[in-house]
Amino acid sequence: RISEQQTCTLEQFELSLYFSDGSSISLPSINDFKEFAQTKNCTPSVLNFSWTMLIDFHDSMAPERQQIVVTIRTSEDPDDNFDISMSDSSFRMSGDKIQLKVQPTSSNLGNITYVIEHSRISWGLDLENVLRNNIDKIVSPVESVDSMLERVSGPINLFTTVFAGLYIVNLLIDLFFYFLVHSESSEAPTNLVEIASTYLVNGHIAKYIVISLVVSVVVFVLFSSFVSTVMASIRKPKPSFVVLSKYDAARRAKKLKKHNKRWPKLAGVILINIAVGVLIATVEGRISQFLAPLFSG
Repeated sequence: RISEQQTCTLEQFELSLYFSDGSSISLPSINDFKEFAQTKNCTPSVLNFSWTMLIDFHDSMAPERQQIVVTIRTSEDPDDNFDISMSDSSFRMSGDKIQLKVQPTSSNLGNITYVIEHSRISWGLDLENVLRNNIDKIVSPVESVDSMLERVSGPINLFTTVFAGLYIVNLLIDLFFYFLVHSESSEAPTNLVEIASTYLVNGHIAKYIVISLVVSVVVFVLFSSFVSTVMASIRKPKPSFVVLSKYDAARRAKKLKKHNKRWPKLAGVILINIAVGVLIATVEGRISQFLAPLFSG
């Protein structure tokens, strides 16, 4: 595009590749990048392209220096690096390597950013339009199903945690006290008032209530964490990758296969709620009828 409009000379080109293990490599030409072969099993996380060129504009007395920087970042954060946050960005450090992160650590999306340092506004705007058009060709928009999952994941998470979690806790407490009643005798007890009085005098009631509350809180927190983790994995957007080798391609296939499992996970969460509803409507009544004779008389 530039050579079509003006006479230009490429003063410097550099491509920097940053990997998930903190290592990096700089390639000083396009041909070096074409001939580059990734030999180690680590994931490329950031690509940084930099062009510095001298352009002869038709009304300029001398060539003017222009610079273009394009940064491509995948959606995966490295595991073996130390991040330092600075205002709205952060620097990724590992040993003597420093990687500029173009999005906050909490982001799930990779992205492409560019900077054009120009001396002519019209030239800079034209080049920006070219870059944006090419970026739009390789960037997939967020799918409508991903937006839908993002909206419904919160309510489903809350409803499942409260509805199913509280029922599971209630069922555990019922089974706990049912076990206590039957542990007094091999036969069904006939004088529950006397047993309850003995428990009350000996302080067992308070102890059992404390135990049941502690167990209930632990179970509820664990169940809530489980549901939250599942829903978080469901609403994650489609991951993005930089593929430079067969290892990268295999990793991409594995990650995309894992991403496609979000629908079975969502179905599983919905089935949990349906199963609890069925238990409440049917089994709970049968359990109450079964326990009713124990508490009569």
